[in-house]
Amino acid sequence: MADHTPLPELPCPHCGANILLVGFHNNCTEWATLCEHHHPFTSTERLRLRRYQDGYKVIRHECGIQTYCCRLLPWLRSRILELDDMLLAGVESASAALIEEARGDLPDA
Repeated sequence: MADHTPLPELPCPHCGANILLVGFHNNCTEWATLCEHHHPFTSTERLRLRRYQDGYKVIRHECGIQTYCCRLLPWLRSRILELDDMLLAGVESASAALIEEARGDLPDA
């Protein structure tokens, strides 16, 4: 259960939003199997094929390493996920280190 402790800051270098508050995303690719059933019928003198699917099963899932807020973030997904389950005091210092790392990677605005 979540408590109401304020979250440390990790601002998006592009829009300033705290990604530890608003979240961030990465893209994933999935490969899946399923069975498509096609049932023929006629309607208004036309052949129709009604289709439904079942047996959907993910067989492979790959997460991208790049992260996004409003634009591409300078931190890889693995670097941000290192904050997961960290004590908040540690998150503050780790966030500061991430911000400092990003300063050298960002073009001048």
